[in-house]
Amino acid sequence: MEPLQQPEGEFHHFQLVNQNGEVPLSISLLVHVNRAAAFGSPADLPPLSTDDVIALHDALRKFDGNFIKAFQKK
Repeated sequence: MEPLQQPEGEFHHFQLVNQNGEVPLSISLLVHVNRAAAFGSPADLPPLSTDDVIALHDALRKFDGNFIKAFQKK
């Protein structure tokens, strides 16, 4: 049996904190590095917009827990 290979990438954690100190949204991501598709550093990418964050929040709210369905190519 081959040893388990650790994923290569960067871990990021984001939290949305409201004025009361409550955390209504908390997201942890492991961003895998695809060296063949690399186009520079993350600093070269445009910053996330408010619309990006709202779209992610909406998608997570609708997510039913089925990762296979969520990541199938359409």
